[in-house]
Amino acid sequence: MNKRIKKKRRLETLLGLTIGQITALRLELDAVKSATLDNQAAIKSIGDEVDYIKQNYKRKWGKK
Repeated sequence: MNKRIKKKRRLETLLGLTIGQITALRLELDAVKSATLDNQAAIKSIGDEVDYIKQNYKRKWGKK
């Protein structure tokens, strides 16, 4: 085969692999992002509960 054709095929193969890796990375990042958002929501919920307890049970927290 011609050197130019070999080089072109090699580049096409490399480009295809790179696009596949980028797609996989994007899916992984989406999963991590959704998990992070879920964790942030849980942390906020816990903080809200602690604030509620502090407001309604001041004696137990040492505030009179």
